Amino acid sequence: MKTAGVGLALALALAGCHSPKKLAGADDLHRAARDTASIARESALLVDQVQRGHVGADYVWVHQQALQEDARRAAEPLHRAAPDALRGLQQQVEAASARLSAGLEHTPLATAGPDELARLAQVFAQAGAQAAALRGDK
Repeated sequence: MKTAGVGLALALALAGCHSPKKLAGADDLHRAARDTASIARESALLVDQVQRGHVGADYVWVHQQALQEDARRAAEPLHRAAPDALRGLQQQVEAASARLSAGLEHTPLATAGPDELARLAQVFAQAGAQAAALRGDK
C-alpha cells in the first residue's frame, strides 16, 4: 500500500511539472509594460551619460549587460499565452519590449559613435513611450 501511495504522489508531482503554464493576465502584462518603460528610461539615461562623457567604458558595459538582463526578465510574462481579450495588449507590449531589447543588444554603448548614440536614444525613447502608454496605471 505504501508503495502505491508513493507512486501516486510521484505521478501527481510529475503531472504538475508538465501542466500548461499559467496564462498571462492583465496584471502580468501591465507589469511588463511598466518594467519595460522603466528600463527604456534608464537606458536613455545611460546613453545621455555616455554622450556627455560622464561614465567610463567598463561601467557602461556592465550597466548595459544588466539592462539587457532586466529587459529579458521583464519580458518573461510576454512569452506565456494570454486570453483572447488580452492578446492585443500582449502584442503591443511585446513590440515595445522587442524594440528595447534590440537597442540594448545591437551596439555596445561604450564604443558607439555620436550618430549611433543619438539613434539609440530615439529607440529607447520610443520604446519607453510605447510601453508607458500600456502600463495600466490604476
